[in-house]
Amino acid sequence: MLIGVYNHEHPFKVLNQYRINFYVKEAAEQNVELCFFGIDDVDFDSKTIMGDIHEEGRWIKKKLPFPLLMINESNRSLDKLREPKKEMKLKQEIHTTSHLIDDKLTIYKKIQEANQFEYLLIPTIQLTRLSDFNEMINNYKKVILKPANESKGNGIIVVTQKQKSQYIFQEQTITTRHDLKATNKIILNVIRKGNYIIQPFIYSNTSDGKTFHIRVHLARNAKAQWIILKMIADIAEHGIDISNYKGVVTLEGEKFLIENYGKDTATKLYSKLENLAFQLTKHIDSFYPYSLNELAIDFGIDQNEMIWFFEGNTGPEIIAFQEKREQERAYHIISYSKMLAETLAKYPIEQRKGKHFKINTDNSKY
Repeated sequence: MLIGVYNHEHPFKVLNQYRINFYVKEAAEQNVELCFFGIDDVDFDSKTIMGDIHEEGRWIKKKLPFPLLMINESNRSLDKLREPKKEMKLKQEIHTTSHLIDDKLTIYKKIQEANQFEYLLIPTIQLTRLSDFNEMINNYKKVILKPANESKGNGIIVVTQKQKSQYIFQEQTITTRHDLKATNKIILNVIRKGNYIIQPFIYSNTSDGKTFHIRVHLARNAKAQWIILKMIADIAEHGIDISNYKGVVTLEGEKFLIENYGKDTATKLYSKLENLAFQLTKHIDSFYPYSLNELAIDFGIDQNEMIWFFEGNTGPEIIAFQEKREQERAYHIISYSKMLAETLAKYPIEQRKGKHFKINTDNSKY
């Protein structure tokens, strides 16, 4: 059984070595032939690829037929790809296990409209006018501005109103002070970018005052059930309000909760975070005509121990506890992909070409 590992440029250019090695190891143990390829390796006329495969301890380049499906490690939107038309065509030809979800604002609106988890949502609007900013900052005194379609903390700005005419801006680790005139100019420049949302800032702080968020990373297993790969806490430095940039301290989720809330409260919070992550993941998956195979859900916990939904991410980057997490992830991604390929193989190509499929998991817990 041939399964592809795909990235628009090439998996070898973007994936860490742990991920590549564990993919190869798990594929061999599960009797799956794995090939790695990018868009430049695809020949649509002959329906073949020039794939990199691992045989007898070495990599070789080999001409192969289109795989039955591909593990899509390309988590960028079409407008950011070098060959978007070819990318679209490829996904019509080869079924993919991985899909992007909508941007932050669209996800927020879909959850809000479904009226099931609105109690987890932070009040959010698209930043289109200076009055949007003025109303939010006057009501809450501290707000966060986020690009709706970025990740890893890129472009996030936290603004604090100290006095009516004095504002503190923080972007990653850089803090600046501005008067009202300069603040209005900065906000207007942000608005011109056209893709920002604005929310009240949620004080999700450790017992010693550091900003943090909880991430729950989930994936599907061989039965297409959602399982938790890892729960972690990302903690910013003192005085930094953004906890999803490179350089934060990362702890095991359970250890972090015990250290900050005590064992009894931590146990309750951990269980609640797990359940909410499962429920939200299934809920977000229901928005699409295809099945998601992996998702990370980010939460904050305020001073009243209320849990807030920050955002969801497909294809989350693994940095902390990398080796162990990549090994477990590879096991489940390969297992799920093998199951999906075996299922697709039962259908003639004309019945599956260019179509989305939804996995039926009614018999599963989640």
